[in-house]
Amino acid sequence: MLRQRFESEIASGASSPNGQNDASSRYLNRIEMEAVAYIQKADTELAQSARHAALMKEEVYARDVGRDIEYQHSESELRSVQLLLAQERSKSEHVESRLGRHQLTESEVQHELSQALEIAQKYRHEYGETVQLFQEESTMYNEELRQL
Repeated sequence: MLRQRFESEIASGASSPNGQNDASSRYLNRIEMEAVAYIQKADTELAQSARHAALMKEEVYARDVGRDIEYQHSESELRSVQLLLAQERSKSEHVESRLGRHQLTESEVQHELSQALEIAQKYRHEYGETVQLFQEESTMYNEELRQL
């Protein structure tokens, strides 16, 4: 459009000397070349911007995917740690209950042992009395046998 307007202006000034017409053509060509170079540069920059935008979009997507994976990993790790903690609590409670039973059992065993000791001492005393009676009877029978 600019070229047509410029050419129409040049055509209206066609009566001017030839040298001025050639200078105008060269000036028009130079402006046209600068415009083409500017458009090519703008197209190149636009393409670079589009590539840069695509790379940025990929980077954001990769970062989001990484965060999602990290979040899922953290959640599974948290569940695993919570499960281990629950297992350890269960083991601890089990050990505490067994210790409580063992303490009761130990006191019961101690009581039973003291009762057994009392019974053993009673039987020892009875055995001692029985042995003494046996020795007395034996001595008595021995004397009777000597007298016969």
